[in-house]
Amino acid sequence: MSFIVKSSSVNQAIPDNSDTGLVDGIKVFKGGTVGTIEVGVNVNHPYSGDLEIQLTSPGGKTVVLHSRTGSSEANIKKVFSKEATQDFLGEKVKGEWKLAVKDFAPRDQG
Repeated sequence: MSFIVKSSSVNQAIPDNSDTGLVDGIKVFKGGTVGTIEVGVNVNHPYSGDLEIQLTSPGGKTVVLHSRTGSSEANIKKVFSKEATQDFLGEKVKGEWKLAVKDFAPRDQG
């Protein structure tokens, strides 16, 4: 068993009212399959209920980690694991993992 720890920091605005969103990728060069996975995020936005956070594996599987919940609460600082990421079990690790943050409502930017 081995562990891979990767991180990225993006200092850009999330496009407002856009289904494209802000996407960042992390490349993993080591082979193997996913046994467990944890994804930590720290998203600054005044209205977390506007946001959706998706993770896409190198094989193309996409899982929604956060789906417009939190209503008018500000910011999302959370580690997603277990139930939120279980669909990635057995997926290939090697390749580019993409995290997308999408803002589906007008007016509030983060």
